[in-house]
Amino acid sequence: MNFYGPEKRLEVQIRENTLDLRDLPDNFWQKLVRAAGTNIVDKQVTDVVISFILSESSLFVWSNRLVLLTCGNTYPFAAVSMLLEKIAAADIIFWRCEQKGTANWPLNEKEFYTFSQGIKKSFPQLHYQNIINETGDTILFCQAGHTENDSTKNINQFLLQGLNCHPNNDICFTAKEHPSNRPVILRQIFPEALHHYHNFSPCGYSENGLLGNGYYALHITPEKEHSYVGFDTDLDLHEHQYLLEHLLTIFKPSTMSVISFSDKKTLQSKITEYRLTGQQSELSAHITSFSVL
Repeated sequence: MNFYGPEKRLEVQIRENTLDLRDLPDNFWQKLVRAAGTNIVDKQVTDVVISFILSESSLFVWSNRLVLLTCGNTYPFAAVSMLLEKIAAADIIFWRCEQKGTANWPLNEKEFYTFSQGIKKSFPQLHYQNIINETGDTILFCQAGHTENDSTKNINQFLLQGLNCHPNNDICFTAKEHPSNRPVILRQIFPEALHHYHNFSPCGYSENGLLGNGYYALHITPEKEHSYVGFDTDLDLHEHQYLLEHLLTIFKPSTMSVISFSDKKTLQSKITEYRLTGQQSELSAHITSFSVL
């Protein structure tokens, strides 16, 4: 496998009474994502958020906040450096997960050191953790600054491996077989969301959904040997209580790793309930919880 599926997640909050990020032109965002090693392939706009599908994952931009998800051989730290030249950031949160048993792009330690030294000018205190969870996944979590904004309280990232990609399963598509009529996979669970999506050649699929001030991003790497799905959202799981069950039913992963800022007990209960249905009683799952400092 020559592709690293799990998304590296970067969130930046800007200081109050500064510019509106949505006013920045598209060419600024294109330069930003190119600095990280990716490109914009599609765009959708609502009254509150701009959504970009990238050649490697997604970018969401609000008035005072952005979320950049990148997979593959990308370097989001480079985007932070460029962004800090333009805006006054109040808070930066970054994480990445190296899943055991997958082909991972190694974290560029020199790049991370350069990034941490650079942002110390604005953020004297840089907090980071390197955690190995029970399934053997390694999670690097980094935070600089602190805001009173509660945008992180519902963040959940689901990393699914070992999909049940039978040839008759529509998840195992190629761009050639499904050129432009690919259905929005999560329309059933988010019927009121504004969706946009992109098929990749020879395979792969990305879907962004916007619901009010919230978002979700779905990315599928369906290669038979290393199938993977990444799902990232800040939508309240209490309001969308069947979301996890829906994801597990569609993709039937053999393993799942969850990085969460929300209620770990609720997630664990839902995983247990799903196992009890008998569909995947042997599902290996682990939840790593964080809280903003």
